[in-house]
Amino acid sequence: MHADARGLMDRLRAAAIISVVLSVWLVISPWVLSYSHLHGSTWNTIGVAWVASFLAGLRITGADEAGWLSWLHALVGLYLIASPWLWGDAGHLGLVVNQVVCGLIITGVALWSALSTPTLFSRS
Repeated sequence: MHADARGLMDRLRAAAIISVVLSVWLVISPWVLSYSHLHGSTWNTIGVAWVASFLAGLRITGADEAGWLSWLHALVGLYLIASPWLWGDAGHLGLVVNQVVCGLIITGVALWSALSTPTLFSRS
């Protein structure tokens, strides 16, 4: 395997592991942070966790050149940041802090993954 390809796979793997670990946290966070009574936000958080894990999994299981998946993953992170306000639950501080911090991390690792992927214009 070429050194550049190996480096890309290492970065994709690291980004995916971070995203999956964060997704596990997101699934249990409504109960840990006591906002499971906010049913819409609870199911939203679980859904975002599944989507983030799915996208991360796709990137490391054969879609290593599909940088657009990482851009989509970054949008999922941005949505997570906005979701407490979109769902009308921004009054719950634990929920807001959790979604914003997790959303920033998801967006960050997704952008790292996206920007690490060679594009059609950068290939020789």
